[in-house]
Amino acid sequence: MSLKVKIASRYSHVTLNLWASCKALADKYAKVNLGLGAPDYNPPVELSKALTSVLEDAISDCKISAATHQYAPLVGHPELISALADVYTTEMSHKIRPEDGCLSVGIGAQGCIFNVINALVNPGDEVVIIDPHYDCYPSMVQAVGAKPVFVPLLPPKSSTDGATSVNANDWQWDRYQLDSVFSQRTKLLVLNSPQNPLGKVYNRDELLVLAELCQKYDVVCLSDEVYEWMVLTDSGERLRMATMPGMWDRTITVGSAGKCFNITGWRVGWCVGPAALISHVVTVQSEVVFSVASPLQAAIGRVFRSELNNIKGKDDSCLAKLRSHVKANRDLAVAELSRMGLSCVIPSGGWFMLVPVAPRLLPLLRDTSASKGPASDVSIVELITKKFRLATIPASMFYSEEFRCTVGHGYLRLCLNKRRETLGFPDYAPPKSATDALASVANSSNPMLHQYTRGYGHPRLVNALAKLYTTELQNPIDPMKNILISNGAYMCLYSAIHSLVDEGDEVVIIEPFFDCYEPMVRSAGGQPVFVPLRPSADDRSTTQNQRHRSAQDWRWDAEQLRAAFTPRTKMLIMNTPNNPIGKVFDSDELKLLAELCCKHDVLCLSDEVYEWLVYPGHRHRRIATLPGMWERTITVGSAGKTFSATGWKLGWSIGPEELIKHLQVVHRNCCYTCPTPSQEAVGIALEAELERRGTPECYFNALPTELLSKRDRLAELVESAGLPVYLPAGGYFMIVDISSLPEPPPATGSPDDPLGELRDARLVRWLTRERQLATIPCSCFYGQADRHLGENFIRLCFIKEDETIEQFGRGLLNWLKPGSC
Repeated sequence: MSLKVKIASRYSHVTLNLWASCKALADKYAKVNLGLGAPDYNPPVELSKALTSVLEDAISDCKISAATHQYAPLVGHPELISALADVYTTEMSHKIRPEDGCLSVGIGAQGCIFNVINALVNPGDEVVIIDPHYDCYPSMVQAVGAKPVFVPLLPPKSSTDGATSVNANDWQWDRYQLDSVFSQRTKLLVLNSPQNPLGKVYNRDELLVLAELCQKYDVVCLSDEVYEWMVLTDSGERLRMATMPGMWDRTITVGSAGKCFNITGWRVGWCVGPAALISHVVTVQSEVVFSVASPLQAAIGRVFRSELNNIKGKDDSCLAKLRSHVKANRDLAVAELSRMGLSCVIPSGGWFMLVPVAPRLLPLLRDTSASKGPASDVSIVELITKKFRLATIPASMFYSEEFRCTVGHGYLRLCLNKRRETLGFPDYAPPKSATDALASVANSSNPMLHQYTRGYGHPRLVNALAKLYTTELQNPIDPMKNILISNGAYMCLYSAIHSLVDEGDEVVIIEPFFDCYEPMVRSAGGQPVFVPLRPSADDRSTTQNQRHRSAQDWRWDAEQLRAAFTPRTKMLIMNTPNNPIGKVFDSDELKLLAELCCKHDVLCLSDEVYEWLVYPGHRHRRIATLPGMWERTITVGSAGKTFSATGWKLGWSIGPEELIKHLQVVHRNCCYTCPTPSQEAVGIALEAELERRGTPECYFNALPTELLSKRDRLAELVESAGLPVYLPAGGYFMIVDISSLPEPPPATGSPDDPLGELRDARLVRWLTRERQLATIPCSCFYGQADRHLGENFIRLCFIKEDETIEQFGRGLLNWLKPGSC
């Protein structure tokens, strides 16, 4: 049986874009790819050296290792934030300090743009976009319920016959038309300079006109400056919107490591702007993906740090060398086109060049395979790719519907390439096989391992996952149709919820839950319906030593669970092994959930990131393997949890094509693709584990064996201090019962302290400040109405070095039983 599921209405306007179609066509036919907007040569050697040094530091220093391979801070890795602060203090003529809140790192520039639009634009707002534009802008604006309003840049009249080359800077807007699109409804201007695909670099007078309109109508400017270091004019002067009078306070500037250093596949971008705006961007980031790949951020930070003395463009800086390289490619392309009798739009910046398709190209394409009807850039690209094995991009995809036929259909976009070939975290290191794999990628001679890969998942990684989960899910997995790779399991959850949950839908969530579920459901317009797990009345289990309570004794009320499912229920979100309890759902519990999903035609989002961390006496069962559940289940996994490398930020969604295709739409709209180097490395590591499956050396087996002793030691230490624990059956968290402790001191923080006033929150705050023992209050894993159910519990993490666990135990004993150690 195949379910027919519609995508959530907020994304109903988004279809498979033309860029993806052109790439698929190029992959099949083209030998020369001038369409893909990524270099086909290696990044500066400084980048691979920096990544190698990051990995070497992680091996030699366990403290650096924890920061290198685990989650980075929400706003960005300290090495990168510090370097960017110094870079943009110079560039913006505005003092920026790392602690000022003026910087945020995102999943590539596209992820940053997504965060800005979602943070600042409301339904009904209007957003001014200048045509031609990078193709993600309108779909992101429409997805938040706003209206994009377009203003075209028009070629000079002397170039309309396509016979004469012109400079991109000669393309101008109509001033009356520009003025007319700004109104009291305008919330945001999206600007791109140097501009993709045109290559125009806005001059000071043009920026001042836009600045005047922004201030007149109180409009925020999103200035996409990812090609900032690729100004190809003789002076190389970089003019920034944020430096125009009155614009710093209303401008967010977006940059890209991919465009700076020819590493599009690393997927690291950033926002720079006033803290009042950046704080909203960080809020969205916290919901969508949380953080960005730590090793890659650290490496980029080191390269930027080394470039600071050369930031003004000295010839020996790698930024200056890259600019010279692209400029030479541009000049060569102009000369080659001229030799062929073809004109072009000569770019003043960026990586791209527009070439008129008429009238000189049309005779070259007339043959029996020519498509019927009037020639357009789309049909011409198709013919060029198939007949001449040359991949380009139709310029019409960068235009709004209003101006697509009048301007866009007349041009093709070329990329200035040179070559012709086609296209809760641990505090100890991941397995050596994984870090070795990443080091081998860092030093690979294959330049494409540093550039954009397949948007929905790098081939090596999805192929390895297909082999693994074909067995695990007892269903043949097509790597191209049944798997989506995202920036961590966090973003997998976001893509699933935002693609499948519509306004007014109800979503059943089992409490306690990973704390991002509820806000993601609410931001999608859904209504969470909570069903709590509660510890058994006697709080005792029959574990082997008859001392510990068991996480398995936390159960729901079956009637309450059944009542939660109604005709309005769209999705169930479940997590096994569960965070924070450590409960592993048994077969009877999964059967009941499956029965309710099938009865009420409900989708299941099964968060199984701790799938390999199940301890002896228990077994991880997958709900997608139960009758009737494959076609309605999205299973989420995590490279961070699988290989103890949370900072690599890779996760995957696996399910039927009918569901995965909707997640792909949201993923493409949010960030397009994930870091290529880490995907390649995880693919290599998974291949090695597949060879070792069933042996003690397999990391899937070795890690739970190692964690078992840590779990038991932490339980022993906590219980010796007089506090009962619930022994987890899976995962790396443990619940501690604090009900016997005296009443904690009252809260003394600000009224909006996120930890709140509940008992567990007050204890955690006191323990952290007074005893330097950091824990997590369990009330934060409940919905607002049920928070009291968690106030007698705190959560501990035991995927730590042995000394960390011993130190915590000593601190607990010194507090509760002074003199006992």
